[in-house]
Amino acid sequence: MTIQEIFDAVAQKKLKERTRDELTRMALGCRNLIASGHYLDRAKDAVTQIEQELRSRELDLQQMQMLDQQKEMLVSIQEVKEAIGTLTQKTGKHHWTVTPGFWVGVVVLIVASATLWIAYLSWQHPKEPEKQSQAQYNLGEIESNAVAGTANTVSNAVLITNPAAIMATSNAPTKNTN
Repeated sequence: MTIQEIFDAVAQKKLKERTRDELTRMALGCRNLIASGHYLDRAKDAVTQIEQELRSRELDLQQMQMLDQQKEMLVSIQEVKEAIGTLTQKTGKHHWTVTPGFWVGVVVLIVASATLWIAYLSWQHPKEPEKQSQAQYNLGEIESNAVAGTANTVSNAVLITNPAAIMATSNAPTKNTN
C-alpha cells in the first residue's frame, strides 16, 4: 500500500472497510513519514484518524464481549429461577436456604462465634493485674489502718495525710498509763 493510497483512504473516510492489520500497517507507514519529516501535517492527521478507528473497533469489541457476558448471566439467572420454581412446585414451599429465617440464623451464628472467639482469647491470655509499687501499697495500708482507728501510735499518725483519717485518730481513746 502506497502513501497516496493511505491518504486517499483517510480523506474518503474508507477506514471502516480496512482490516485491523491493514490499519495498523497504515498507521506505521504514517509514523515513518512523521519520523522522516515528510508530509507532516497529512501524516499526523492520518495517524490520528486511523488510531480513532482502531480505538472505536476495540470499544465495539469490548461492548460485544460485555453483552455476551450479560446474556450468559441472564441465562444462568433464569436457570436458577427455574430450579427454585421446580423445588417450590415439588414441595409446595420454598427451599429452606431461601427463607429469611435461614439467613438470620447464619448471621446469628457468625456473631456468636466472633463473641466466643473473643472470650476464648481473653481466657487463654488473661490481662495481668497492674503491680503497685511498694510505696503505694504502704500508703494504702496506713490510710486503711487510720480510718479503722487502729493507728494510735505517734509514728503512724505522722504519716497520715487524709483529713478524715486524722480526725479519726485524734478522737480515738488513749490508754491511761498511770
